[in-house]
Amino acid sequence: MIPAWLIIIAVLACAVIAIYLAFRSIRRRELAEIKRFEAATPNTDDDFLIALGLSASSDDGRIALAIRSAIAELGQVPTTAIRANHRFFPDLEHLPFYDSIDFVGLILETETKTGVAINSDYNDRLYEKVVNGTVRDYVLAVLRCMQDTTSQPSTELENAK
Repeated sequence: MIPAWLIIIAVLACAVIAIYLAFRSIRRRELAEIKRFEAATPNTDDDFLIALGLSASSDDGRIALAIRSAIAELGQVPTTAIRANHRFFPDLEHLPFYDSIDFVGLILETETKTGVAINSDYNDRLYEKVVNGTVRDYVLAVLRCMQDTTSQPSTELENAK
């Protein structure tokens, strides 16, 4: 007869091995996805801003590039790998961070990169853009939130709608 404690140890060892293999598989998939993004044709800052309808010389353009940088850093890919037409799901979902998106982390990184606090009243609107929209949708929504917060209308942002 096998002692109960030995069975428990065997079951726990099997569980640890299964968890390790699962995490290893996820990490391999993430690394392959990072390499795919790194190998893609770079999307220049100017091309990114043109896709948003913004100018590089504007404050909105500077903030949009900072948001793009935040998105890229969270996914551990070069900034030039992030395009305005990328969808968070399915385009970015296999990158680190985005496979189990921590929306609060995305907002905090966006605030850190832009230097502007985002009012929590806008979280539902921004979350919807992440779940159902593109990087462009998210960037423009953040710019609108910042515009509403500062109450300083930006004609360039209005033209980008």
